[in-house]
Amino acid sequence: MVRIPLLFRITDLVLAILGFGVAAYVWVIMFPDLPVSLDRSNLVLNSALFCFTFWIVIQVIASRESGKGWMSLFVEQATISLGVSFILLALLTYFSAGDYNPLLISAGALFSTALLVTAELLVYDRFIRKDTGVLLLGADEATEALAGTLREPMIGVLDAEEQKGSRLPYLGGLQAVDAVVSRTKPRYLVVSSRKLAGESVPAHVLIRHRLKGAVVQDSVQLCEALARRISHERLDPADILLYPSLRASRAAMAVQAIYTNLIGLALLMLFTPVLALAGLASLLLSDRGPVFEKMECLGFQMTPFFLLRFRTRKMDGSGQLTMIGSFLTKLRIVNLPHLINIVRGELALCGPRPVRVDFAHRIVQSIPFYSHRFTVRPGLLGLDSIYLGLRGRRPVSEHLLLGYDLYYVKHGRMLLDLDILLFRILHPNLWTSGGQAVSERAN
Repeated sequence: MVRIPLLFRITDLVLAILGFGVAAYVWVIMFPDLPVSLDRSNLVLNSALFCFTFWIVIQVIASRESGKGWMSLFVEQATISLGVSFILLALLTYFSAGDYNPLLISAGALFSTALLVTAELLVYDRFIRKDTGVLLLGADEATEALAGTLREPMIGVLDAEEQKGSRLPYLGGLQAVDAVVSRTKPRYLVVSSRKLAGESVPAHVLIRHRLKGAVVQDSVQLCEALARRISHERLDPADILLYPSLRASRAAMAVQAIYTNLIGLALLMLFTPVLALAGLASLLLSDRGPVFEKMECLGFQMTPFFLLRFRTRKMDGSGQLTMIGSFLTKLRIVNLPHLINIVRGELALCGPRPVRVDFAHRIVQSIPFYSHRFTVRPGLLGLDSIYLGLRGRRPVSEHLLLGYDLYYVKHGRMLLDLDILLFRILHPNLWTSGGQAVSERAN
């Protein structure tokens, strides 16, 4: 934690007072016709009490180490400060300890947060933070690429030996970490391998520099934070099997089941005429055979289920598209029967893509942790659709896809589902490649 000078804490208090003062001025002067149950003395007491509460909360939550943007900091600090303020308001109201106006409290907290975040970004980095840049402890291409996205200058690499082809300056062996950190004052220390922490680089050295204000992260944490992907290639089996943070949240899964089933049922009712017409056309205009193709896939807890889609190919084994199959493919409704799987509870709107049974069993034997993706329900849309959708038909390794699946297992929440859905809605040209990706993993 970076030590904040007393002058800046006092400045925070002044800005908080200014923010609540502006809110009170707007309330009394700009909107005189609004119903107000506060006289002037109570208005001052009201603003002062919640202003002081807001300032205390900000001192606790504002670490000033994250390097986040203005909007991210504003939303984070405003949400927490408003929450604490409303808890205090509820307690005071319950005990009838005065008359308080929630709208005034909200306006004061928002004005103060805007002033504090602006001051933090404009003043703090210039006068308090003296450290900048990224220092790599151990190096490889993947870690260098990730560290380059931190929007900080790359200082160099400390490693047992200089890596051929590295574009970063080699600053010496890992034993020189204290001297190099003291000279360069990096903001981030990125450990490329967890084995280095505690072996080549003593743990107490990393702890000491973290206490001095440096952000110490390994490549797994960096990949998770920046790429929204679990770098499972660098994890030990115990990290997946024993750490509760990598397990799916039962509460989140229960909430997801509710809104997924409701949305799936609504969509199924909406598209029932389309399903009926497409099914009737398949019966009348294609060769004899079933309307639906059934692909046996592994679902939640590796329970098999049949993933449904319209049959588009002839039954003679030639693999040629039927006339109606070609038409359904052009309309992009081949996978519309997936809605039936959603209503059955076999498929979610968002989650790891469904995988065919025999293919999944082969992958489980060759890729560690692969079975961990089945601790949540498979989904119609995967997190990889955001980051890999633009690749279209380019081949993607299962190792890369598994990283996104494991991230969804760990962080799967309603907001993440909303993020995936909004991305696909705003990028309709990716629906074809996304559907193909589902089919490729299931075929």
